[in-house]
Formats: sequence, structure tokens, C-alpha cells
Amino acid sequence: MSPFRGTWLMVGGWAVDLFIGQPTREHDDVDIGLARPDQVAARRLLPGWRYEKVVPRGQELKREPWLEEEWLELPVHEIHAHSPTGGHVEFLLLERRGTSGSIAGTRGSRSPGTCSASNRGWESRSSRPR
Repeated sequence: MSPFRGTWLMVGGWAVDLFIGQPTREHDDVDIGLARPDQVAARRLLPGWRYEKVVPRGQELKREPWLEEEWLELPVHEIHAHSPTGGHVEFLLLERRGTSGSIAGTRGSRSPGTCSASNRGWESRSSRPR
């Protein structure tokens, strides 16, 4: 992620492992949250990789190719990038809240709650719907 100049943070299983300071399980991919306006930079980050977006189609979520110049709007917030050698990165598009600089997650297929994070430090909050 060193060439990426946008706002990003680790999410998912690796975020938990980094927080507690040790691995808790094997990971098949790396999950990275980034601000929706930075999606173009993310699309260009890994040349030669195959990108897919996750699109709601009725009651199902379908993976479809994400075209190079395509802008993704809500409800699409999940992107998968696959390397030619089998690597996998999942990008989750996060929404900015007002002018505070904070970004908030959308409710995703694997996440039962919402989360928000601030780029003023590595603060994060999570809440579960009741």
C-alpha cells in the first residue's frame, strides 16, 4: 500500500491480529477499507490483477468484473482483486461522514454491524444492530 496516497485502514481478520499483536488464524486474503473517493487509485494500485465488484441482484450478491474506468456507487462497496499468482485482496469502500475526516463502513455481507474510523489516528468503533 506504500504507493497509495488515499485514506485506508486494515479491516477484517488481519485488523484483529494486528490489534492484539499475534495471529489468531490463517487468512486467505487481506481486507483493506478505503474511502470511496479513492476507488480510482485503488483500481490502479495492482496492475495485472483481475478486479471484481460485488453487486446485489435481488436477494443475492454476485461478483462481476469491475471495469477500469467504472465508478462504483452505493450499494456496491465490496471489491475483490486477484493476482495472476493466486493472491487476493478485498477492498471495502467506506463513506465519509461530513467534514470531520471520519469514514464509516456500510453494512456488508460478512459484517453484522457498522464501523467507523478516523484518519486522525487509528481509532475505530463498531456497533451491532439490535
